[in-house]
Amino acid sequence: MRGTKAAGVKILGKERDNMAARVDEDKCTGCGSCVEVCPVEAITVEEVATINADECLECGACVDECPNEAISLD
Repeated sequence: MRGTKAAGVKILGKERDNMAARVDEDKCTGCGSCVEVCPVEAITVEEVATINADECLECGACVDECPNEAISLD
C-alpha cells in the first residue's frame, strides 16, 4: 500500500478514479468520532485520522460526524 501526503492532507491507498474522504490534518484533533461511524472500518487514528482509500466507500458518514469539519469528500 502506498501513502500520500499533500498540503496537510493524509490519504492511504493506491490511486483511484473516485476519491476517498480526505482528512485535513490541521483541523483533525484525533477524537475518533469518524472511526465510530465508518461502516467499513476504513479509518484509523494515531495523532490524526487516516482514511484508507482502498476501503473507503465515500458514504460521507465521517464527514457528517466530524466535530471539527476536518473531513471532506473531494
